[in-house]
Amino acid sequence: GGTVVSGSSVAVIMPNGEAEPVALAKSVPQSIEAFHTEGSLAPWVEATALFDQSEDMLPLAFAFCAGAFGAPLMKFTGYPGAMVSMLGASGVGKTLVGTWIASTYGEPNKLIMLKDDTKNALIGRLGAYGNLPLYIDEVTNIDPEELSELTYRITQGRDKARLNRNATERTINNQWQTNAVVSSNASIVDKLSGMQQD
Repeated sequence: GGTVVSGSSVAVIMPNGEAEPVALAKSVPQSIEAFHTEGSLAPWVEATALFDQSEDMLPLAFAFCAGAFGAPLMKFTGYPGAMVSMLGASGVGKTLVGTWIASTYGEPNKLIMLKDDTKNALIGRLGAYGNLPLYIDEVTNIDPEELSELTYRITQGRDKARLNRNATERTINNQWQTNAVVSSNASIVDKLSGMQQD
């Protein structure tokens, strides 16, 4: 089974192929409505043929494939999450590749996250997206502490545990098994290793 979002209606595709209408919880991010099919495949395939033009494009092609097509396969790996970082100077195509990743499933301008978006918004989207990729544009200037927390959250596959008012643990609703792809002009490995030796 799987979930299909079309405009304001949502359906779960059952194993027998039938679509069962469902309602979204109020806590589901509005961005979920951006997942839908539109347009034709040919121009999209034509545009991504850019990856064949040079060996220099191979790292970007890897990031594209890891996000667009690898993310839904994460549930078969046993790993809760992974983060792929596209590293390079401005103007080499990182944001374009991120846009292509998001366009695989819907409207990229509504699905792409920015470094300034809050942690709670990020966790909400990871939980809502489930096995679909998340692209975060330009994390170069993000604080190392925040970057460490972001990386940790993505790779844990779930939100942190919280208590209710009566001190009992709440059910963890936000869970995922996906790849998140980020773009940066500086190495996030260097940034993280400079902050803590382990």
